[in-house]
Amino acid sequence: MLERSSGDATDGQSYELDATSAYSILGVEPGSAPEDVRRAYLDRIREWHPDRHPNDPRKRQAGDLVSRRINEAYHILYKNHSRTRYRVERKNRPYYIEEDTSSQDHEISVVARISMIFMLILCCVMISTITLWSMLIF
Repeated sequence: MLERSSGDATDGQSYELDATSAYSILGVEPGSAPEDVRRAYLDRIREWHPDRHPNDPRKRQAGDLVSRRINEAYHILYKNHSRTRYRVERKNRPYYIEEDTSSQDHEISVVARISMIFMLILCCVMISTITLWSMLIF
């Protein structure tokens, strides 16, 4: 499962991983809960960390390669989870504007339109009140 493939980097270059292979490297099923991914990451990194073999350069080098791959797999899955969570939280905001990458036209949600109309009315009332008070004072 964690064998070295022909595309592995030995000089600090990045591995070419996708989410599917990241799941297999960590030994979890696609769609696993973030807590399960984190637990699998911690278990794997403890097992393969290069500091576990301080006196054996060969095992240390192998551990270094595998732990790099484990770290990158975790980073890919964590980043994907963070992006998904951000999108969900962002859509729940009242002023959310749906992003459409196919065109530059953005539609504003009904809640955002109502909120903007309310703010406009509130500003008009405040300006009227200030103007009335200034006329009464002077």
